[in-house]
This record gives sequence, structure tokens and C-alpha cells, in this order.
Amino acid sequence: MNWWERLLSSPRHIVLLGSTRSGKTTTAMFLVEKAFFYQRIIVLDPYGEYEILELPVVKPKVPFNEELIKSIPSVLRPFSGGTEMTAAITVALRNAGSWTEFINNLNVLIEARRFTRGAEAVLSRLLLLQDEGVLINENIPLGSGVIDFSNLSEEAKYLAIQFVLLRIFLENKYDRVLTLTVVEEAKQQKQGILTPIVVPMLDLASKLNIKLITIFQTLPAEKEYRETLLTQNLIIHELGHLAEKYWLECSFDKKVLDIKKPEVLVFFSDENKWKKVKVKAKKYPKPKRLEPRVSRRKQLEEPGEEAEKMLKVKEKGESIIEDRGESEEKVKEENSGEESVNFSSLKEIEEVFLRAVSKSLEKRFQSIDERIKRLEKSLSAPEFRDVSVLEEKVRVLSQRFERLEHRVAANSSSFERIFDLIESCEARFRELDKRLSQLENALRRIAEYLEYREQLRSMRGEEV
Repeated sequence: MNWWERLLSSPRHIVLLGSTRSGKTTTAMFLVEKAFFYQRIIVLDPYGEYEILELPVVKPKVPFNEELIKSIPSVLRPFSGGTEMTAAITVALRNAGSWTEFINNLNVLIEARRFTRGAEAVLSRLLLLQDEGVLINENIPLGSGVIDFSNLSEEAKYLAIQFVLLRIFLENKYDRVLTLTVVEEAKQQKQGILTPIVVPMLDLASKLNIKLITIFQTLPAEKEYRETLLTQNLIIHELGHLAEKYWLECSFDKKVLDIKKPEVLVFFSDENKWKKVKVKAKKYPKPKRLEPRVSRRKQLEEPGEEAEKMLKVKEKGESIIEDRGESEEKVKEENSGEESVNFSSLKEIEEVFLRAVSKSLEKRFQSIDERIKRLEKSLSAPEFRDVSVLEEKVRVLSQRFERLEHRVAANSSSFERIFDLIESCEARFRELDKRLSQLENALRRIAEYLEYREQLRSMRGEEV
């Protein structure tokens, strides 16, 4: 069994320790790639470093959930529990069905001077997350993926990580899905922002089928936290000047003094053994950021490569032919070579359309003028001297003019009808894409679960 298989199958968590740029993130990504038998893999990424993994990248979202809200004091006050905060939350949750209503109830408590300190403590955090768009009212299922916190402010970033961690724990409280969670907290653990919530919950995480990979630059100063982390599986990277200190104080193996990248020193807590291994960085393709979907009309209105590709039209001449009251548009070849014109805006398309219509109108007016001339020449004929015959000819001519006006109006409104049809089709395609993505997620989770069951059976020696 490889060293990473021993770590990932161990009931204990994994602690990555090392100085800046010692390869901690590379090791974490290596372990994530090898953790194929986990039903759910969640990476909490505060710096946007894990987008190259083959996992969906999502923004942090915290749905409105009463149980999650009632657990906020355990996040903000892990030692005391925040008695006044708990009272303020309990009162504010009454008749609250959304984050907005809950925040409004907290404001009411502050104005009424009831549980003021607790309400202000909760409100100050929630307003920050609300401004960053983290709080939502819909209950979106939590699946495998990289949760990217890099776009949030520094203060909101680590507060959101705490809330998302709490959400993971609460969801596993009921479904007990085998979950691997990576917590990148190295650069903030000195300020004690994340350590108080992560370390005390390590035992609870194991009971909830959650395996944590926590990343530190240095061990916490608190003796209790440090001892808790040292009982877990360790992957020690290059420590610099701290190597000798930890060798003496924490009973690390002496090999920790001469670790050089890409070497790491692994401690198997179950076996109480140390082993030096190499972790080679895998070359990942650059992450492809998905661009927001743009409607077809907007693509036509805005210049760009896509618009130019979509709007390449072969200009071979346009003419509209009338045959005894029935007109029909046909495109005729005027040149033997194929000449293409690039249109970069909707106005140019309208100009081409108007030119084509004006050409056809000119031809029609010319034909009408010719008929009028032939009519004038024939007026001297005896059969046309009768007034009734003349009136009939004029009536037929006026009817033809009316039909011509109706056709021109219909042609001018055809563009708008085409765009409306395209937009309705795009709306249907978006709905189908949404349903297909939901179906793909469900099938992926089923496949992961079946693969996990097969591996469990094979490990137990049962027939698959």
C-alpha cells in the first residue's frame, strides 16, 4: 500500500505543515487527486490556487437554515458559546423565513435594547457576508467541488470559510457521506481566525465521516491545540529555521532537519512511524474560466470575434421579383468569386436590409413607370377613351400600390420577429442545460457511491 493510501484510509486527519512555498498546496492537490474513493471532495480555497483541479469551481453560498443559524455562537465564541448571542438568535429567528427577515429582527432587538451585545455581534458578521453575496435563501445541495473565496474581502473570506465548514458538518450530521475536506488556513492561523473552530471539531468530524486536510505554516501556540494536531497524521515540508525547534520540542524525527523540496516527511500516527517520500508536482492545464452567457442579440449588437463569425454573409446581390401580384425574394449571383462581408453591428445588417429593399422598390417603381407610359400611349386608342375603363385601370393600379406597401411593412418587421424567436429558443436551451447539469450531478454522485461500495466490498473480501 502506498503512503498516500495509508494516509487517506486512516481514520485520523491529515495535517500539512511547512514554510511559505514549501509545496503544501502541491501536496494537498496530490492527495485530492488520489482520493477517488471519497463520495464528496470539498476544497475551501481562499486564494484561487485549486482551480486547476478537475473539480467544479463554485462561489461560497450559505443558505438560510435555522439549525445553522443556531450554531453561529459555536463558531464566533467556541469557548464560552456566546450565551447572549444564543438568546438574540433564538428571539430573532421567530417568524423569520429568510436572511433579510432575520437581520431585520436583529435590528429590532438592538433598537429595543434587548440582548444588545449578542445581536450586534451576530449582525456585524452577517451584514458583511450579505454585502459580499454569500447569504442566500435557497437551499442549494452541497456537492464535490472547489469553493473559491478569493473574490471576497479578507475579513469576509475567513468568516465565510467558518460558515461553510459549519454547513458541511451539519449536512454530514444526517447523510454521513464520506467527505474529504481541504482547509487552507496557513496564512491566518496565527491570528486564531480558523484554528479555534477546526481543531476542537476534529473528533466530531471523524464521527461524521469527514476527513480533514488542514494546512499550517506553523503549529498553534496554544498547547492544547498543538497536542491535538500532533496526534493526527503529519506531512512535514521544509520548515526553515523552525525545523530544529520542532525537532526538540515536538519530538519530530531528525530527518526533519534536512528536508528539501520536493521531499516531505510523513508521520503515520496509527503506526507511530516516520517516512521520507517525494511529492512530484503534476503539470495541470491552465484553468478555463467560464464566460457569462450572452444573448444572441447582444452578440450581434456588440463587435467581437464571435459576432464577426456569426455575421459573415455572402453578398451576391439581392433582388425581389414580382410576378402578377406575388413577390418572392431570391439571392442571385452577380460575381463568380465568393466575396464575404463582415458585419460587426446590428446597424450594418439593417443598412444591408434597407439597401436590398430600396433596390427592389426602385425596380418596381421603374416597372410601374413603364406601365404608366404604356397606359398614356394607349389613352389615344378608342377602347380607352371610355371613362369607366380608365377608372377600372386606376383602381387596379391603386390596389397594387397598397399590396406593395403591406409587403414593405412586413419585411421591415421580420427582423424583430426573428430576434424574438431566437431569444425564446435560447431561454429553452438554458433551461435544458440547467436540467442536464442537475442530472449529471445526480449520476455522478450515484457512480461515486457505487464505486465506493465496490471498494468497500473488495477490501472486505466480498464478491463484487
